[in-house]
Amino acid sequence: MSPTHDAHQPADRPLPEGWTIHTRTVLGLTAFALHDDSSDFLQARYHEEPTAAHVYGSLGAVPARQRAAAQALVNDYFAGLAEIGDQAVAQRAAIADFDTLADYLHHQIPGCRIDAHRDAESERFGLTLSATGRAVGQLLAFISTFLLDACGPGEELPTGTTVDPDLTLTLHARHTPAFLDWLRSEPVADDEDGAECGRTVGEKEQAEEMARQLRRIGVEADTANTGSNCWVAVVHLSQRLHLEVFHPQDEPWSWTLHCDGEQIDVGYWPSTNTTGAARLVKHMMDSRGVIVA
Repeated sequence: MSPTHDAHQPADRPLPEGWTIHTRTVLGLTAFALHDDSSDFLQARYHEEPTAAHVYGSLGAVPARQRAAAQALVNDYFAGLAEIGDQAVAQRAAIADFDTLADYLHHQIPGCRIDAHRDAESERFGLTLSATGRAVGQLLAFISTFLLDACGPGEELPTGTTVDPDLTLTLHARHTPAFLDWLRSEPVADDEDGAECGRTVGEKEQAEEMARQLRRIGVEADTANTGSNCWVAVVHLSQRLHLEVFHPQDEPWSWTLHCDGEQIDVGYWPSTNTTGAARLVKHMMDSRGVIVA
């Protein structure tokens, strides 16, 4: 080992057979572009000294004054690959069931994407969940049920949790373990939930399933036929007030509020998931406080 060699400095990587380095001048700088043996572009790097356009099939063919920059291009590319591999290993160690949970989320919300990212300061993993189209509303409803369970009623998102308009939701690394534990505790989809099975489920079955889900989380509920074979789950709020929850065909879960038999309010949740909608019913009841009418 030479006296000037740094024991902690990674060894230079050779240019793989068939790979090439392309040079061209851009704004007075030399752009070095790395291409693989299929001529696909991989990575670029810039050098202060301009040069003529050229294609090099080996590092030794690069002019000596530019060889260090070309070597750094190759080293940086393979260092990036190694970092990606290290992150994948770390992710599998930190979230061993990530693929299973991602598949579950895709089943609940078709079109939803989930990615893990490592926080540079804590080395823990956070999550990014994104959706487009109809999946946006479903993802918002799904996340709102998690926030209600984790944080209780409230309008503020936990610090470090952000949502952009498209929708991409980013969970800070310190909130991710709680979300993953919550996701693991979610009921596995079964044939009784019309939004999660391959057959058409009638309104009566859907109303019965909603009533079961509500009772499971401590809300007394039963079902009723409101006429023309329209079935709803019914929650009695007081002697005069009751809530009817129903799932119109090809629409999200909806509700109507009745006083002395007259409808006085109506709304819906952007969700076709029965479990999530049941929790939103409970949240709506909790947010209205104690009803004495």
